[in-house]
Amino acid sequence: MGTKLTCCCATAALLLLSGCESPPKSRYSSARQDISSTTSGERGARQILPTGWIEFSDIASRQLVADLSELPEFNGEYRSTIILGSIENKTGVVSTSEFEQFRARFRGQLVNSRSFTDRAVFRSNRRQMEEIRRREMPEQEDLLQEGRGRSSMKAINPDYTYELRGEMYATHRSDSALYSLSLQLYNFSSGELVWQNIPYDLKQTVRR
Repeated sequence: MGTKLTCCCATAALLLLSGCESPPKSRYSSARQDISSTTSGERGARQILPTGWIEFSDIASRQLVADLSELPEFNGEYRSTIILGSIENKTGVVSTSEFEQFRARFRGQLVNSRSFTDRAVFRSNRRQMEEIRRREMPEQEDLLQEGRGRSSMKAINPDYTYELRGEMYATHRSDSALYSLSLQLYNFSSGELVWQNIPYDLKQTVRR
């Protein structure tokens, strides 16, 4: 009798425990991270931390929007045109595609600012746009040829056009890295530097 009672108690305990178990967690439940957080895998990396890119994007875009009202080049009769230009990558460890990703975020913040779009507009590379038009609208190809009829894309005015360039440099030590990131606007016609963000420096610990 005692043996049967013990077995029954053990069985009841197992059933109770199994009923109290929480449902298994999805393997995707904790995959998403806050963009401002730094994971254990990121700590010590020699590349720029994602939080650094985000901070740089936020600071630089806010500065440009604030500076536009003070720049005579962006307060004339016409809206200025900005074309994405070259990236000077002197870090040795950070890929240029990371800077391009940041630059796309920077551009997105600006085009969603009325203060910016009232004064300037981003424009894609003309040759790339024409290649897309030739592929998607071949019947209009003649309109895209230089000197043949009316072009479907207006020619830029170099006096009101600016190239957005980027630079990133790094100073490496055995257990640290100092990164310097900057953006500049150059006038197409004169080559004059008309704007640069306040230098953004990021120092982080890296693994030996």
